Formats: sequence, C-alpha cells, structure tokens
Amino acid sequence: MNLSVKLCNSWMFYIFIWICIHILNTESSCSFPTTWKDKTFRDSSSGSVTENIHFYGGFVRWPFTVYGTNIFSWDCHASNENEIVIKGSITVTHNSQTLHAYRCLLYTDTPNSLFYYFPARDVADGSRVILSTSPSLSICDVCSSIEPELHTMSLLASCDCTPPCSDLTTTGTCSQTVDLSNVQCTLSATTTTTSATTTTTVSSNIPTTAGPATPVVSTASPSSSNTSNTTSKNSEDVFTVEVIVILCASLLVLCLILVTSTVAIVIYNRNEQLRRQFLKVRKVRPAETA
Repeated sequence: MNLSVKLCNSWMFYIFIWICIHILNTESSCSFPTTWKDKTFRDSSSGSVTENIHFYGGFVRWPFTVYGTNIFSWDCHASNENEIVIKGSITVTHNSQTLHAYRCLLYTDTPNSLFYYFPARDVADGSRVILSTSPSLSICDVCSSIEPELHTMSLLASCDCTPPCSDLTTTGTCSQTVDLSNVQCTLSATTTTTSATTTTTVSSNIPTTAGPATPVVSTASPSSSNTSNTTSKNSEDVFTVEVIVILCASLLVLCLILVTSTVAIVIYNRNEQLRRQFLKVRKVRPAETA
C-alpha cells in the first residue's frame, strides 16, 4: 500500500513540476502586449479574413492548418519590443519528419484596439509558417526575413484601416527592413499656417481621399458585442475546466490501478507464505508424532 501511494505521489509531483516549468518558461521568455490579452481579433490582408483570434496570457487561439495538421493554438514563444514569435502547440508531420511550426509578427501596436503586422517571408503549405525540427528557434531564426504583406488585426467586425506609412514598424531587431513600395499605407506631410495646421495626404496604391487609420464603427450594439465576447470567453473557460477535470480523472484512475495492483500483489504474496507454512507444518507433524 505504501509503495502505491509513493508511486502515485511521484507521478503527481513530476506532472506538477512539468506544468510549472512550462508556465515559467512561457511567461519569462515571451509576452503579448497588454492591449491584446483576453480580446478577440479579426485578421485581414489582401482579401483574406480570419475571425475569432483570441489572445490569452501565454498563448493565442488561432486555428491554422499546415500539411493536414490542425493547429488550434499557438504558444507565445519569444518576443522583444517589435517582434513576437508564436509556436504551434502541436507538431506537424511532413515527409516522415516531426516538425515544429513557427510564425513571426513584426508588429505595430495602436491604442485603438487595433494593430498591424508583417509576417515571415518563408512559406510552408501555402502559408507563412516556418517549419523546423528544432523545438527552440530564436527570434532571429524565425524573423530574419519579413514579407511586405501588411495585416490588420482589429476588434471590429469590419475595419477599413489604412495606417500612415510613417507609423508602421518596418525594421525589427533581427528582421530586414520592409519595403513599403507595394504596401497599402498613406504618406502624410504636415504644413503649418497662421490660423491652423492642415495635413496633406498622398496615397500609395490607394485613392488620395484615403485618410489616416480610422476604425469603422461596427453596426452591432455594445451589448451584443459584449455578449459575443463573454460567450467566447466562457466557452474557453469551460474547455479549460474540462481539460483539468480529464487530467485529474486520469491521475485518479492511474492511482487506483496502482493501488489495486499493489494490493493484489501483497495478497498473493501473503497467501503464498501461508501455503508454504502450511505445507511445512504437514511435513513436520508425522515426525513429531513418531
């Protein structure tokens, strides 16, 4: 009985230590901007739109498919002031290799529940994902080359947000400078008069009537938006609780199996000892009678 209890405690201890190390490593090496956390965004670029991207403290729920593998979430792997590397929570199997999926975001944050980013230039299975056999690539390994493909990440259901080119982050710590010649952004020049300050906007690849980045107000009411976000967050909380319950139930079943097997072994050994003692007594008794 004591042996089974010790084994069970050992399993739970090692699992607890693994969870703590994983959390500490994730939190210490990478973090999302506070304006992203616990919010659901909409990613759009070049006519492509991805809904319901939700950022948490240490990972982001961002469904993605690479070579037939559905990656539901991405861990915050490494970050600095302008670049964030996220890593797929599960591995990808391709050409008989087990590969880790990485994505780079060279980003520009704004105070308007909105941010812009450029992805890595590499392409895997038609997506800007870097695959590697290494489980611990650095920021410079992933963000060494950036594609001038501007993505808009906003909280709104629809957003016609064209940023000023001067406001975009175009060079990171490890990445090359992004060429904005084919990027849809505005070139702004400010001139001052005696009465007021006016801004003349010159557009790059868009009509000259386009102005600075201004989110389009959603037609949905605040209550419906809050209800949607609350429902999404509650569903994630339920998912997390279910995972914890399944893990605890699995540990309990494992402990019961260990306890049951240990008790069976003890009972068997005890019966075997009693049987041997009984046989020994039967052999000795005739001699004592004579």
